[in-house]
Amino acid sequence: MKYCFSLFMIMAINLSLYSQKILLEKDVTKAYKNIKGQNTKSFGHLFVNYGLIIDPSDGSDIEIKMPNSRLGAFGYRHKFKVSGFYSFGFELGMRFSHYQIKQTEDKVFPNPVIHDKEKIKIYSGSLGLYNRFNFGKRGNSIGKYIDLGGYASYNFNRVHYTTDDVSDEVAPGADVYAKKRVVKNSGLEYIEPFDLGLFGRAGINNFAVIVNYRLTDLFKSSYNWSELPALSIGIELGLLK
Repeated sequence: MKYCFSLFMIMAINLSLYSQKILLEKDVTKAYKNIKGQNTKSFGHLFVNYGLIIDPSDGSDIEIKMPNSRLGAFGYRHKFKVSGFYSFGFELGMRFSHYQIKQTEDKVFPNPVIHDKEKIKIYSGSLGLYNRFNFGKRGNSIGKYIDLGGYASYNFNRVHYTTDDVSDEVAPGADVYAKKRVVKNSGLEYIEPFDLGLFGRAGINNFAVIVNYRLTDLFKSSYNWSELPALSIGIELGLLK
């Protein structure tokens, strides 16, 4: 019996020493190098936002309809974490701006002709840079934050649309069977190809409120028109992994 007990104790001690040796030799830091998540040193995700263009009604000779005038974007955003409080990053995306023009008696843009509907649509490729300020505890998630940044856009598609009811204008015998006439004018020369602006976001995880403000003129200086509104307010959804 004593022989069996001694043999059991020897085996237990050897097993204990072998287990400790394996633990001591294992590099546990490797387990942390592959951690991925929203609050790591580098994180990227897709996003989409949508907002309304705000007309300040400051007596401009170009007025827009609200809420028919809108601005939106979608793209990719990347964040680099510097500390628990501060991060910075960039975003690449596509932006669209739709301005629906009010048809008033003193209308001058782009001409005084009155239509049933008239709108300007601008589609842009955009690059943005931003600073992020984080607040509160968030674990491995985005958490609460405020972003402040700026963007540069290239307006690659600039289109002017008019829509009119033509059912009463068709001459007898004309081979036209339609109620509406839609005219599209593209490649608008009076709109600048590039613009710059500022933006701010306040968010929690994948939801945010976003404000955009265009700094540069939309129309070329050779045209004597007031500017279209520069401010928009909207919401954003982050498509997080």
